[in-house]
Amino acid sequence: MSDLSYMDKLNIQLRENALNKERAADAFEDAGIDTEFTMGDAIELFIETHGLYDFDDPTLRNQFHDAMHIAGLAHNATAHGEAIAGVTEQTLLREPYNGDLNEQLEKARQSNRPVMQQIVGSRSFNPAGHEDFERPAPAGDYASAKKLAKQRLEFVKSTAEFPEKDVEDAYQRALETDEFFKGVMGGRAVYQLSMQELMDTPIAFFGIQKAGADDELILEDIPKETREAVLADLEDQNITIYKIGEARTVAELQQLGLEQPDPPGQHLEL
Repeated sequence: MSDLSYMDKLNIQLRENALNKERAADAFEDAGIDTEFTMGDAIELFIETHGLYDFDDPTLRNQFHDAMHIAGLAHNATAHGEAIAGVTEQTLLREPYNGDLNEQLEKARQSNRPVMQQIVGSRSFNPAGHEDFERPAPAGDYASAKKLAKQRLEFVKSTAEFPEKDVEDAYQRALETDEFFKGVMGGRAVYQLSMQELMDTPIAFFGIQKAGADDELILEDIPKETREAVLADLEDQNITIYKIGEARTVAELQQLGLEQPDPPGQHLEL
């Protein structure tokens, strides 16, 4: 049985990723949840509502950070909102844009213990570059999420008391968001999206939905029962994307319920 090339697997991953998204959108629509309102739409409304990014250099914007405000339902311009967004950022992104997870992973890779090197692999935060289909790293732990929440409060020079209970609740909610997102996205975590994918992804995939008028920044959780119905509707239809990358032969690919990749096209001189 023939081996699969890197390009074979990448092309199949790209194809199945698109199909996973289509099936997920259909499941949401069947449950009565809109999938037209994307994370990009939510971020744009977030910026307009609070008058954010009133400067000339667009490169100073960080859409992943904005997305964590949206995903954490911390879409307000307050110190409390920054703390909750920090919790969500550390949990869903594993490493925020100013974090140190990559450094920790590098230390583990350099360890003399082979098991440590095997566990961490080559994980790193993918803030904008490309679609990432490898097995997701575990979600950030509570200690690191709490630490970032405190850093966020200090960053905005807030004298407010640290919202311990809210931070703990936000962490548990972020873990649920992480699992739900992976459930509808074929095992992919939020941090594995490219910037464009992030902006194009429906907020419903994060377990939240738009409410209120079109120009109102009112977001709310999709009820638990509805989220469970979406996952039940999908059942095992969505392929776990990273397993395609782990397949070595066509036979292993077929065990996943996938067909052998099409042969490369031929160019004919006429």
